[in-house]
Amino acid sequence: EQLFRYQDAQRRGVVIVQDLWAFSMSQIWRVVRTGGLSLTNHYPQRIVKVIIVGEPSIFGKAWNIIRMILPQPLRSSVELLGRDYGRIPEVASGAADCKGEVW
Repeated sequence: EQLFRYQDAQRRGVVIVQDLWAFSMSQIWRVVRTGGLSLTNHYPQRIVKVIIVGEPSIFGKAWNIIRMILPQPLRSSVELLGRDYGRIPEVASGAADCKGEVW
């Protein structure tokens, strides 16, 4: 929540990158419940994009359930990259050149 207090984050928004590589499904659910839902309830207009990488294959099935409880703007801002770490944008300390995209 402290991140959202920075002036730049308030003006431009925030890109959240969550690596779920070593997470169990119960740990993923805890992250969604405690972190994700709290942020979306309190700062929905500040979250520009949510990038999830390294998610286990079963996460796709769980995502179909999780997304039903998320507000539509957040649902459309979530991108699942699987194990394709090369697609994380430079702006989020990744390698992908996303200069043409709005972040």
